[in-house]
Amino acid sequence: MKSSGRKLSVLAFGDSLTFGMHRYGRGEHPYRIKLQECLEDAHPGVWDVIERGIPGEEAGEMGPRLVGELTSKKFDVVVLLAGTNDLGSRKASDIIADLADLHTKIIDSGAHLLAVTIPLLQFDTFKALTEKRTIVNDWIRENSIQASVLDLENLFPKGGDDESDEYWDDGLHFSPKGYDYFGKLVFEALQPVFQKLTESCE
Repeated sequence: MKSSGRKLSVLAFGDSLTFGMHRYGRGEHPYRIKLQECLEDAHPGVWDVIERGIPGEEAGEMGPRLVGELTSKKFDVVVLLAGTNDLGSRKASDIIADLADLHTKIIDSGAHLLAVTIPLLQFDTFKALTEKRTIVNDWIRENSIQASVLDLENLFPKGGDDESDEYWDDGLHFSPKGYDYFGKLVFEALQPVFQKLTESCE
């Protein structure tokens, strides 16, 4: 392939599920690893994936950090998973307002946005959290005119049997196998975008 000289870049942005936390904070295995592998197999030497996940961060805290990332480097694609840490203490309407602000910042930067729905817990028994997550995720799905959506809530194994439990670590975070599966889902969701942008650099 004859390249324009600029490598294309993905920003993986979010909280501990982007950071790749597992083993109760002692391990780190971000989905970026599998996403980079998939991109290298499909488009060798073209794409870089940069991970910027901060454990414990809420959606309302992410704005300044996101702006800093978007102004320090041109990103072609941004994958955003945010809102998990907000569910326990904030109203769904406030979470949606913060997500809308983050989405706008990404789209205005010229990057293609992949908005990821908030995943289920492995043992999803908290009714109040479930109701808020449903409202937020419905908003993400319905407001994707200028973005792609990865419906992680419905695509990630829910647990409850030996095979699907292998994807989970502590009920909230994924195992390395789970993060690798997440990275593969991101790649599959963005394949047409990756192909189009790669061809534009030939």
